[in-house]
Amino acid sequence: MRHIPLLTELNQRIRDVKQGPDGLLYVTTDHEAGAVLRIEPVESAAAN
Repeated sequence: MRHIPLLTELNQRIRDVKQGPDGLLYVTTDHEAGAVLRIEPVESAAAN
């Protein structure tokens, strides 16, 4: 298994990742003031 650091600027440990019915990813963090984050794709400039 390979680990790739993502969202390191949060300075929080990722607790769980789930895909929602909308196809987007939802991430929860394991911190006292934790968060639920929605990960959305970004359109590239080449697609325009």
